[in-house]
Amino acid sequence: MLGDKIKTLRTSNNMLQQDLANALSVSKSTVAMWETNKRIPDTSMLIKIAEYFDVTVDYLLGKDNISNTGKKEDPVEADQDLVILNRNAKKLSPENRKKLLDMAKVMFKEEFDED
Repeated sequence: MLGDKIKTLRTSNNMLQQDLANALSVSKSTVAMWETNKRIPDTSMLIKIAEYFDVTVDYLLGKDNISNTGKKEDPVEADQDLVILNRNAKKLSPENRKKLLDMAKVMFKEEFDED
């Protein structure tokens, strides 16, 4: 899931949430909400996060299982991310859910439940 990827990238770079928040000019609570999947970064922020960690947006969203550094993810884990993404999208506010599902449809070319 997106939040898990952000947290993994942050911790693997020995960064605190505050460090990442400072680097991206957001609050620490915003980073915390991303990492717990309570909020979703908008498209421009996804690009900033990807550029900061030198990964692709596709990698952040789970479409590509290889980061720019060549690290491979388990394909089964990527499939599980899709299931979790779809299930957790139902817990978001309608506005954030729509943003997430719109991005996911483009990135995964998958059908997601709209209810």
